[in-house]
Amino acid sequence: MSTSYAVANASPKRWVARKFIQALLGGTLIMIASVVWFNHQQAQQAKMRTVHYQMASALANTFAAQLDLTNLADSANLLFSFSNKPDWLHNVSLHGPQGRVVFDLSEGDIQSQTGITKVNDTRLIPIVIELKKEQEIAGYLRVAVNLKPIKQAHSAMLVDASSNTRLVFFLIAIAALFISRTFYKSTS
Repeated sequence: MSTSYAVANASPKRWVARKFIQALLGGTLIMIASVVWFNHQQAQQAKMRTVHYQMASALANTFAAQLDLTNLADSANLLFSFSNKPDWLHNVSLHGPQGRVVFDLSEGDIQSQTGITKVNDTRLIPIVIELKKEQEIAGYLRVAVNLKPIKQAHSAMLVDASSNTRLVFFLIAIAALFISRTFYKSTS
């Protein structure tokens, strides 16, 4: 029996079943690729939240390292007398060893300063650092970092990575189409 005879006499039901199975397999592969892409996006966002906190903590630690712990008030006045406050710095306050305010560059109530209540759709990361001098607490530095400017730079990076991933999926789909066409046998 020749192959042309077998192709010519193949039942339409078998052809429909084969095409249906191919469509199911293709749909399954698309769903798997979508789930992998979604999970990758979620993992990237979780990593970015960690990076945001680490960056905010590093910025606060930079301020803490520049303070003179023997004279907190004067040191804070020199350090935080900004002509232009950085965009990422929402507010900062310096507290003595008993928690009394020594220096305050904050506006509004404590809930808006720490990010408990949102002000102008601003998401804050509050960071409190113990200032120690010879193993004794000399005071506390509270810095509320505005996440928006930090997040804008990172979101641009995530968009680039996401579009590259979608491009790779598209190229794989085109390659699969060409490969499947090479194994296609025409009936004529």
